[in-house]
Amino acid sequence: MFRMIEPRWYQKAANDAVWNYLAEKQGNPVIVLPTGAGKSLVIAMLIQQAIEFDGRVVVLAHRKELLQQNADEIRGMIPGVDVGIYSAGLKAREIHNTVVVAGIQSVFRKAADLGRRHLVLVDECHLISDIEESMYQQFFAGIQQDGLRIVGLTATPFRTGTGPICGPDRQFHRIVFEAKTADLIAQGFLC
Repeated sequence: MFRMIEPRWYQKAANDAVWNYLAEKQGNPVIVLPTGAGKSLVIAMLIQQAIEFDGRVVVLAHRKELLQQNADEIRGMIPGVDVGIYSAGLKAREIHNTVVVAGIQSVFRKAADLGRRHLVLVDECHLISDIEESMYQQFFAGIQQDGLRIVGLTATPFRTGTGPICGPDRQFHRIVFEAKTADLIAQGFLC
């Protein structure tokens, strides 16, 4: 079922770091990968492992281009996976799929409609505000259920004005893996 391109060392390390954290600790982890480092592949790896344990997944993003890119990458990397899209901009409201790639602007009031979920992956998680009325916070409150875990992916783990995106009083608690841009350039993965 799984047709995966060979992950780079840091993509595998990021995936492993998330699952180790989820197995051993409470809270929500973050992966930091520079732009162009292949977050979509890491998302597909996380989804594949969740599906192997009968997990149901939501992938959140804020732009329809990211939604379409993530849905296409997931379908390409995991042939036969049941992927739906929930996005007004893409004119789709699919909620019963094993994996739902959703636009936060479209789904934040409809989280409960997605049914039982085990994992939420948030692309560009640095955009999440800790303000209770924010779209992301409304979504998290609406989808809250026993055993649900939330994983963030970003290239920028710091918000101007509020500081680091991780902390004990934040949505995300710890950066579990970070690949540095300079290192990936030196190793020939980025230019």
